Amino acid sequence: MTALAAAHDCKLSSRELALLCQKAENLVVGAPCGVMDQLTSSLGDAGQLLALLCQPAEVQGSTPIPPQLRFWGIDSGIRHSNGGSDYSSVRVGTFMGLKLINEAAQRLQRTSSSVHDSSSSSSSSHPGGSSVAAVLPAAGSLRRTAAPTKEQQGAGLGGSSSGRASIDRARSMCAFGGYLANISPSQYREAFEGQLPSHMQGSEFLDVHGAHLDSVTSIEPSFNYALREPTSHPIHENFRVNSFRALLAAAEALGDAATVAVDGGGGEAAQRKCQLESSIPRVEVLNCAAAAAAAGRGGGCGAA
Repeated sequence: MTALAAAHDCKLSSRELALLCQKAENLVVGAPCGVMDQLTSSLGDAGQLLALLCQPAEVQGSTPIPPQLRFWGIDSGIRHSNGGSDYSSVRVGTFMGLKLINEAAQRLQRTSSSVHDSSSSSSSSHPGGSSVAAVLPAAGSLRRTAAPTKEQQGAGLGGSSSGRASIDRARSMCAFGGYLANISPSQYREAFEGQLPSHMQGSEFLDVHGAHLDSVTSIEPSFNYALREPTSHPIHENFRVNSFRALLAAAEALGDAATVAVDGGGGEAAQRKCQLESSIPRVEVLNCAAAAAAAGRGGGCGAA
């Protein structure tokens, strides 16, 4: 893409270059990938972890890797293809889950409104009232949106910019901004996980819920899609990554304080080191990592 841009004297920013590469993979190659790899290739720096919010492609800067840490990549020997049917089915299952969660959030909003209109004594008798109240602020103002029709879905897949725009617009008006990563693991467990089936036949989903909210994949009626695990992946993965980023920042600050103390910073530096040690986030990420691993093969790339 860089060579093509240079040949045609096109001046592109690194972000624009990454987005064009993603578009080529989605619409020319037919690989329904996200934009993480492209942004990392065009914007990444040595010794830094690139912080991205793929909603759809926001660069949040870089996080320095503390010098005392090392990363190792291990070849699993398992072939991975973004253009394969397995990857596509995981992505489709993720977007099916996104739509079901949006529908569930709309039901929760209606329930919350009815509870709010009741007397305080009556609302206290609703055991789910507090959980509804906890979930809805993050969902924002939910608006009932017309799902894209099968014709619009087909137009989006066929390369029509208006068709893709219609699908993307419907998604942006969903709960949580149309991105699963905006749901916390606790909200997911409390309000949504139990409402998602483990698997769902494509024809059943289309009959009951209509087309999903993805402009680069389509639902095959005859396919039985894994749904709950791919949907949970971006939710837990986002929590795990943010926790890891916080730990890296704390480790960097702790290392700086330790260096000052060793170099003769005295009691004040040592006290600061102790304060930093006590402030390092104690987050429980094992369950989240296990859930992300169970989801498998990057199922949340586009719905994150």
